[in-house]
Amino acid sequence: MALRLCITALVLSMAIQQYDFTFDTAQHEYTCRSNENQSVKATDFVVGTEVQYQVNGNKGKVKSSTGKQVSCTIVRVANPPAGQ
Repeated sequence: MALRLCITALVLSMAIQQYDFTFDTAQHEYTCRSNENQSVKATDFVVGTEVQYQVNGNKGKVKSSTGKQVSCTIVRVANPPAGQ
C-alpha cells in the first residue's frame, strides 16, 4: 500500500544514525526505526513522498518509490488523528 512518509534522524553518535519512518494507514499511524547497523541515505526517502510498507508484528519494511528498501522495528502504533 502506498502511503505518505515522514522521516526523523536519530544521531546516536558521530558514527551511528538511525531513522524513524512514520507512516499512516487507514487503521493506524506507525513509527518504524531503522537498524543502527544498516546504512540509510536520507535522500532516498523524501519526506511527503509515497512509500510501500510491510508490517509483521513488531518488524517492518519501508520501500521508496525509487525502490530503496529499509528494514525497521515498529516502535510506536497510534490511532489516526480524529477526522482522518
